[in-house]
Amino acid sequence: MFNKMGIIMKNNKIFYCTIASCFIIITAIFVYKYVKNESPIYIYDYSGYYETYKGFSKEFLSSKSKYIKEVISSVRNSDYNCTPIVLLLPFYIIFKTSRMGYILGCCLFYVIPTLLLTIIYTKKIILKNENENNENIIFTIFLCIFAFLYTRWWSPTLRGLPDIIAVIPLIVASLIVLKYSFLQKHKAYIPVVMGFLMYLSFLFRRYFIYSIIGFYSSLFIRELIRFFAIPKNEKKKAFFNALKNFLIAGLTTLILVLLVQLPLVRTILAQDYSESYSAFQDTITNHVNRTIDEFGFVVLFFVVIGIVYTIKTKKYRENGLFCMLNIGVTYGTFATVQAMGVHHYLTISFWIFVLYVYGIYCIYNLLKQNIFKIFWCAIITIYMIINFCTTYIYRDLRIPIISQNNKYCKFYYDNFNELQRLIGDLDKILDGKNSKFAVFASSEVISDNLLDMIGTDNLKKSVEYSSAIDLRDGMSFNSLLSEYAIVTNIPQTGTSDDGQRVVSVPNNEILKGTSIGNAYEKISDAYILENNVEAYIYKKIRGFTEEEIQEYMNIFFEYYPQWNEKYSALDYAILMAERSLGEEIGNAKRYKNNSIYMSPGFSPTEITIKPNKKIESMKLRLYIDENGVDITTDDYGKIKLTIKQDEKIIYEKNVLYKEPQDIELELSNTNNLEFIVDKDGKLSWDNLYMEIKDVRLK
Repeated sequence: MFNKMGIIMKNNKIFYCTIASCFIIITAIFVYKYVKNESPIYIYDYSGYYETYKGFSKEFLSSKSKYIKEVISSVRNSDYNCTPIVLLLPFYIIFKTSRMGYILGCCLFYVIPTLLLTIIYTKKIILKNENENNENIIFTIFLCIFAFLYTRWWSPTLRGLPDIIAVIPLIVASLIVLKYSFLQKHKAYIPVVMGFLMYLSFLFRRYFIYSIIGFYSSLFIRELIRFFAIPKNEKKKAFFNALKNFLIAGLTTLILVLLVQLPLVRTILAQDYSESYSAFQDTITNHVNRTIDEFGFVVLFFVVIGIVYTIKTKKYRENGLFCMLNIGVTYGTFATVQAMGVHHYLTISFWIFVLYVYGIYCIYNLLKQNIFKIFWCAIITIYMIINFCTTYIYRDLRIPIISQNNKYCKFYYDNFNELQRLIGDLDKILDGKNSKFAVFASSEVISDNLLDMIGTDNLKKSVEYSSAIDLRDGMSFNSLLSEYAIVTNIPQTGTSDDGQRVVSVPNNEILKGTSIGNAYEKISDAYILENNVEAYIYKKIRGFTEEEIQEYMNIFFEYYPQWNEKYSALDYAILMAERSLGEEIGNAKRYKNNSIYMSPGFSPTEITIKPNKKIESMKLRLYIDENGVDITTDDYGKIKLTIKQDEKIIYEKNVLYKEPQDIELELSNTNNLEFIVDKDGKLSWDNLYMEIKDVRLK
């Protein structure tokens, strides 16, 4: 049998095609079983790329030119660009919007190539291209099993995150490093390809910048060690070869980033991520515990053995050090910003797997007879099967030490009927109205994203997304302008209580009826959701008073004194606003930090802000955005705007597309400032923006 396997393995194409075929069949069955009948509670990261996949694929089928423009715009500007899902179009054509097709596409197109590349790399560095004798054949077969059962590939992917695509160029670059040393002279395309592969990882997911830093740093240190080992008379030549190769590779990556994604780079450089993502940060102890929970004790135990083994074994020392450096630099730089989530661990999962296999091979190599080698690998396989099953299949089963702590079984929601009852009641409340609702909760139990995902069309068009992270999102204005609110008896924060007060504070104030909560009344009984969390629907019955807003803001100022300077009298005036939305599609809300967005419906849309004599004057630029023009109507690009100052009309004109207007309002003694947009009873998607260019306060 081993002779036949040896013949197959000598022909790499036949061997890897056979392995790939087995992986495809097993994966298709597993994904079908996993996704079938799961509760459709896809929220935040678990739904983001799924929705992008559906939206972009639908756009491709309807308008190729518009699709290309949107792809380019997404790549250049978006933190979460569409590149990870553009290759999945065939699965959309076959499976339409099915979640099954999406997950299957991610697994077949991204996970399986990652498995095959991992096997190729690990086999090369451990077996060192040795002859296919019986013991090497045994280990290679089991290596394929180990790679498939390694949970780190599957956990984020089964949750709907296609991030593993960014690992593929990283492994290909690692294979290039095995063949080419930067100390040697190469044709220019070698470092260019290396730089291109590094860029691809960043392109697919921007947080892989930490992997790129880790890779280049580790490669530099490895080549530096090699440099000191070469004869003195060759050092000069090697130095200039290394300088040229590193410069070409690094500049290739940098030029591609700036050339393709300059707007995104500007956004990244302007943001303090360590502050914005502080809610996702954790203590050093919890960083360690999270890693153990994610990889499992056994895997990390063999990683330690692998580290010791590679340090002691000369022929493995260089590659072992390369893996260790990649893990250390990547994790160390990432951890300065935030703690890793299920998908972030992909940045180090490949290197962890390689050291894990080194640890297994250490004991395998000590065994003299093939029967013992098979027995040893069988034990590891049994462990990995058990861990795989307890992670993905058996929700209530966990075997101490053997099972990793973090489980990723199919989505399931206790009391799903109560969640559906909440959705049904809210749908009835909103039926026939053009009203908005906000959800002051941000967890897997309930959130605006969850209700958007599984709600009716009525809910989808009515949801007003709230802020979730204090220092990243800031205060949520539009959610407080919404006509309805959903709150819970226990604040639902998904990451950090201390970093998500923009969720918990409005929830608690509405529930208790204090500060802004005085403006709401409860209109439902309790909905008993998962973990016995009680949810309620509240209706906003009036605008907030200045005293209520001040009391509400003071709660935040205790935790974030800098917000006292951030929010001005104008912000208070907008928070106190009252609005009436035009029928069907009317809307009025704050847009970004310096604009008010308005759109009419069949009837006029009105919003009244309350300067309360605290604003001296305000300069506005009025314009219709080119993306907000409805060319299907006869009078597109024209909106009638009326401005009333304490009931007196001070402005009444048509605002025209491509003809912005600048106006200045004197408001020294103004209590109420009312804006009304109208299309004379015609339904149109034209949108008016009122950009606040300058405000003078008293």
